[in-house]
This record gives sequence, structure tokens and C-alpha cells, in this order.
Amino acid sequence: MKNSAGLLMYRRHRGALQVLLAHPGGPFWRAKDEGAWTLPKGEYDDLEHALAAAQR
Repeated sequence: MKNSAGLLMYRRHRGALQVLLAHPGGPFWRAKDEGAWTLPKGEYDDLEHALAAAQR
């Protein structure tokens, strides 16, 4: 099983809540936008803390 970690990045702008989403990219996701957007995150192994991976 692979571990991944991410941070929910958001801001309030002119009274509206905005959330940062990322598109996976690459040839597989090239023309696929619907359902592809996700929170930015990355994998980490047992030698790294989840918070350090999320901040990276």
C-alpha cells in the first residue's frame, strides 16, 4: 500500500471560499477534466513524516 499526504489550501476572497485543486496531468489525463481534479498531494515512504511530505 502506498501512502500519500496533502494539505487543504484555501483562502477567502471577497467573501467567497476558494480551494486549490490540481490536475494530475500527463498523457493519460490529457483530455480528461471531469472527475480528474484533486487536492495536491504526494507519496511518501516510512522514512518521511506525512506532514513533511505534504509540505513538500
